[in-house]
This record gives sequence, C-alpha cells and structure tokens, in this order.
Amino acid sequence: MFTIPEIDTVLAKYAELSYKTNLKFCKENVQDPLFDTSDTMDERMEEMAYKMTIREIEQGIQGFETKLNTVSNSLGQVPFVTATFGLDTSVWGREIAKNLIKVREKGMGQKKTTAVFPKLVFLHRAEVNGNPGSPNFDIKQEAIQCSRTRLYPDYLSLDSGHLAEVYERSGKVVSNMGCRAFLSPFYNESGEEIYTGRSNIGAVSLNLPKIALEANGDWNKFFDLIEKYSEMVFEIHEDYYKKISKMKGSTNPLYFCEGGAWTSVGYDETVGKIYEASTASLGYIGVNEMLNAMNTEEKDRQKRAIQIVRYLKKLTENATMKYNHLYALYST
Repeated sequence: MFTIPEIDTVLAKYAELSYKTNLKFCKENVQDPLFDTSDTMDERMEEMAYKMTIREIEQGIQGFETKLNTVSNSLGQVPFVTATFGLDTSVWGREIAKNLIKVREKGMGQKKTTAVFPKLVFLHRAEVNGNPGSPNFDIKQEAIQCSRTRLYPDYLSLDSGHLAEVYERSGKVVSNMGCRAFLSPFYNESGEEIYTGRSNIGAVSLNLPKIALEANGDWNKFFDLIEKYSEMVFEIHEDYYKKISKMKGSTNPLYFCEGGAWTSVGYDETVGKIYEASTASLGYIGVNEMLNAMNTEEKDRQKRAIQIVRYLKKLTENATMKYNHLYALYST
C-alpha cells in the first residue's frame, strides 16, 4: 500500500522533457513547403509537439492504470495505490490532472469497467480550484463529472481543519496514506515539517469484543485489560522497529537510497534514521459489539464509546513519549 502524493506535480517535469524531445523531433523531421515563414512553421511545430505529448500522457496513464489492476500477489490482491492531485497550476501539471480524470471516466478495457486503482484523490483548495475564476476550477468541474459516472475521484479538503492548518503553516500537503490514514507531524533536524516519503510500519489491532467478554461486565477490569493488551501491541512494534532499523539500504535501494524516502542512506548503511519518521498503529475493532458484550445501557453507549477511544488515544500518546517513536490510533 503506498501513495503518490501530488502526482500531477511529480510527473509535470517529465511531461516537459517529453515535450522538448517531441519539439526537437518535429523541427528535425517535419518539412512543409506551404509554410515559408519561420514564425508560422515554429507555431505549427509547437502545436504538433504539444499534441504528441498529450497523447503520450494519456497512453502512459492508461498503461499505469491497466497494470495496477491486472497484476496481483499470491493472495489475489492488486497493489493498493493512491494518487492525489489538483493543486498544480502549471501547463503540464494541469494536463496530467485532466488526463487522470479523462482516463478514469473512459473506463478500462473493452468493457469500459471502472478501475479501482490508483485510488484518485482530488486535493481541494478554494483559491486554487474551488472558486469560479480560480486557476484549476475547470479541472474541478471535470472531476465532478467523473465522480457522477465512476464514483472517483474522492475529495480531500485543504480549506479547513488540521490539514488546512498544515498547508497554511508550511505549504505542505498532507496526502492520505493508502486508503485513509494520515501521518502525524514530524520535523527534521532543521525544523522542517516532513510528510512525503514517510511510512507506517504496521497496525496491530485490539479485539474489543473479546476483551469485553473477558472483562465480563466489569468496566475496571475492561480498562485494565485494554492497557495490558495495548502494551503488548507497543512491545510488538518496538521489536519490529529494532529489527527493521538494522536493515541495509541495499535491501530496497529505490526507497532507502534513491529518493523514495524522506531522507536517504548509503547502500551499506542501516536504515534506522529513515524509520525515525515512521508511525506504528494501535488498531481497534468492534466498538458496537463490545458495548453489547458489556451490557451497556442505551443512554450510556455513545458516552462509553467516546471514553474508550479517548483512552486508547491517550495510550498511544503515552507510548510515543515512552518509546520515542510515533504511535497512532487506527480504526481498523
């Protein structure tokens, strides 16, 4: 499971290179005696190169989408990939975004089925693409039309809430990691907020109904068990942190050494520094069934549910302080 944050910005520079290559090809290989002025010929070459590049973008996205949805692992699962886009106002950034939407709306294969991956997430910011007259407002309208027919893209608001605060404070976009998880803040040695190139090392979940059955209606025992099993989860993660931190950069050069991660190490260096920015998740499942098992009265159910989630959140905050690793709460 991984995310390509702001894929339009990532790919825009490569589209620019393709355009320059196509323009050079046109100038060297296309001759038209009907045009006898250099200005007219240059304009025509630029138009041809532009169309060639647009076609390459569309074909590239089609190929990417097709491969993601036809390659599976031994469990029959396809790679869970998310791509966010919508904020790039450059010429080629806009074209990448438009073609992501166009390819998804057209459908995949002869039957024009809706592709599941990459999961498309449109980054919404009022002054960039949300308001009439904003630079990418037309792309938002195309995204809405695509959502009407394909249910994609999803939309992530950078206009209010925590994600907006980060964007306004640092200029950084916090893209969701995989399906729905978001990374907590991490600051590098120079104090810069880092979100791209980080990871979650895994989630271990508490089976709340099982714990409730074990507590047998005793809330004090229930919370003692929650703390006991949560500590077991943290110990599992700490053990994993130690193991993966001993790996060498050569085990995954693209991620550890060549720019995939938020910082890089050498091929023969250990990767512990990279995982300093990674989170580990305490998961939970079965809140409603847990309340049933604890014979919770109807009037107390919501209050109890919130109390338990807050307690779990506090445990992750304490673990972050205790172990000096970033722990997060994850609704499984």
